[in-house]
Amino acid sequence: MGTVDNIDRLSSSFVFHSTSKRRLLLCDLVQFVIIVVALVLFEMQLIRPVSGAFQKALVSKNTRAFAVIGSTSPTTVTTTTSIHYPLPRRVRLFASVTGTAYSTDDPDAPVVVLYTKEGCTLCDKVKDVLKSLPQNEFPHSLEQVDITDQEHVGWYDKYKYDIPVLHINNKYWTKHRLDQVEAKTALTEALEGTFEPRSGEPDAAAMERKQAQRKSNQ
Repeated sequence: MGTVDNIDRLSSSFVFHSTSKRRLLLCDLVQFVIIVVALVLFEMQLIRPVSGAFQKALVSKNTRAFAVIGSTSPTTVTTTTSIHYPLPRRVRLFASVTGTAYSTDDPDAPVVVLYTKEGCTLCDKVKDVLKSLPQNEFPHSLEQVDITDQEHVGWYDKYKYDIPVLHINNKYWTKHRLDQVEAKTALTEALEGTFEPRSGEPDAAAMERKQAQRKSNQ
């Protein structure tokens, strides 16, 4: 009987520990899913940049999966249960789209700069309008600046709520949408050397500072 009792106790202990491990693994999996969803929503600008308190909540024990996502060198992440380096300002989920979209051989042609990011459908529509213009009549080059690049943090703070934003020859042009009439008008002015910056340039950082100031004065 003693042997049978010992076997029963060992079996019960094994079942208990196995169940506990499965529960811990399930908790880790749920945490991982929540973090990934939060990062995707942030990248899509459906949520604002996480606050310091939320960052601290994420960077806690049992967040090894987050370390793999946020680290610049994922292969160096160990099995430690805590992260001992600061959370990146923004975690990149998609490749940068910074670069030349297309160019022209005309050295005097205007240079249009599109402030954008991966997955911006309105930006794609703006590019389609510009591409539809005949280069022999409206020669221009198109450069893209991905505002989510770490080196473009200034543009991100300024344009994060308003892409697509367009410049011509380093002067603000327009935001959100573009039609052929406006595109032809602005490029003609740029070719003639008469283009002037348009009004209404967005500045999210300045807007947020004003809002904070108003709240502090209440």
